[in-house]
This record gives sequence, C-alpha cells and structure tokens, in this order.
Amino acid sequence: MTAVTARQALARRILRRHARSFSWAARLMPARVRDDATLLYAWCRRCDDAVDLAADPETARAAVERLRGELDAVCGEAPLADPTLEGLRDVLERNRIPRRYADELLDGMAADIGRIRYARVQDLLVYCYRVAGTVGIMMAHLMGVRDGAALDAVEHPGERLRVDRGLLRLAHLRRRDHLHRLGDLARVLHALDLEADFLRASHCLLPVSTRRSS
Repeated sequence: MTAVTARQALARRILRRHARSFSWAARLMPARVRDDATLLYAWCRRCDDAVDLAADPETARAAVERLRGELDAVCGEAPLADPTLEGLRDVLERNRIPRRYADELLDGMAADIGRIRYARVQDLLVYCYRVAGTVGIMMAHLMGVRDGAALDAVEHPGERLRVDRGLLRLAHLRRRDHLHRLGDLARVLHALDLEADFLRASHCLLPVSTRRSS
C-alpha cells in the first residue's frame, strides 16, 4: 500500500466512523471530489475533537495552538509524518484553496473554548461563518468552483443559510454543557427569528429513541 493509498484509507475510516450520513452522500460525488472531501473531513474532525474532547479550557487552548502549528507545517515544504496532515496538504495544493479558510476555521474552534457569549447578531454570524461557512467554501473549491462571484455567494449566502450549520454546532456545545449565557444567545436568535431552528438543531442531536418519545 502506497502512502497516498494509506492516508486515503485512514480518512475513509474516520468518515465512516463519525459521519455516516455524509459518507453515504459522498458516494454521489465524482471520485476525485469524494476522495478530497474525505481527506478534508478527516482534518476537520481532528480539529473538532481536539477542542470538544479536551478535559478543560486550558487543554483546549493548547490544542488549538497545536493545530495552528500543524497548519503552519502543512503549508510549509518540510515532509510530514502524519497521514491526516499529508492529506490536508494534498487537498489544499491540488485544489488551490487559500490557507485563510483553514485559519478561520481554527478561529471558530478557539471561539468554542470557555464562556461563549453572543450579545450581538453580528457576533453570531461571524461565529457561524468560521465554524461552517469556511468548510462550505473549501468544499466549493473541491467541486471546481473558481468564479469569484460564485465563491462570494458561498461565503455570503445570507443570514438564514449561513447560520444553519452554526446553530447545529451551538446545539452540540449546549448538549455538552459548553454553552453559557444562553439569555444573550436567546436574544440574538429572537432577533434573527431563529429560535425554532435552534430547537430543531438541538432535537437532531438527541438519541433516536429520545426523539421518538419527545
């Protein structure tokens, strides 16, 4: 098994273990896009777990700094020993994805640490862009989108669409007791008429048996 084949196989195992629905959806993609999306997902999962599974905020902050250092290495020229990082380098180079999107995703991961407060609509929109919009833009590059206007539409799709995935992550953090100052968030959600969306996102994270009984 070559190094390229080995890291692709690892990424597929990560995808199947953590994202079954996306794993099935990926089968509809062209082979090249599917392979690159799988490699990108493996790195995104690495970032999520580094923060979400940290024992305390200090450990999580150290993890984000480690991830930033790893991204420096990915965007450098020295050989990499980690297959997930090698896969990310391949994806970024092959699809000419600007590094700033990966940096901004890490900014979103950093925002998940400690006390989370959203007292303004703009704060919530920036958060949702960082944790969700950046991945959408990188996926657009994988699919061959190069037109500036099209990429801008992905980056700025409108408030309702942009917050969808961000709300799902906030609901996930709420379930893990990471989300504080819910009163502030409630006011922001009310301003955007998004209370129902947040409740649906929370509901999606419940076990199936619990959903059926609720």
